[in-house]
Amino acid sequence: MRTQEKGFSLIEVLIAALILAFVLVASMRLNVAVLGLVGRTAPPQLKPTRLRSTATAWAQAELEFLKQVGFDSACYPGASPCNFWSPNDCTGAAGTWPSEAPDIPRDPNGNPIFYATHLAVEFDATGPPGNLLLVRAEVYRNPAECAGQPFFVAYTSVSRR
Repeated sequence: MRTQEKGFSLIEVLIAALILAFVLVASMRLNVAVLGLVGRTAPPQLKPTRLRSTATAWAQAELEFLKQVGFDSACYPGASPCNFWSPNDCTGAAGTWPSEAPDIPRDPNGNPIFYATHLAVEFDATGPPGNLLLVRAEVYRNPAECAGQPFFVAYTSVSRR
């Protein structure tokens, strides 16, 4: 006499797990495809998060480059603030940032994503000569922002030892 078993067999569990795996993979691929499409095809004003993350990464790269070359070689310690612009300043004139610095991010057509970036190195006038107080990176998307608030601002500070 056979007893009545309760529960699922191993085959039923494996088939259910396989179906669930297919559904999860398909939905993840669909999410990735949709997010990628939205990020690529949306006009710049509709994708501020992507622009902000690009600006953050690029500003960090610029600040790290300035640390690597050394503040003393990039700026004269007596001059405050020491200013650099890339790829041009807000008036449209050519930038003053060294050519070996990280290049400005570009779109697929090779055009710069940002209009201008301003890096300012401010030295502490009250401390010993040459002590660094603050480095500020400002990113502008278009000429209209140059007259007002920058799109993105990043800061770092380092002191000489």
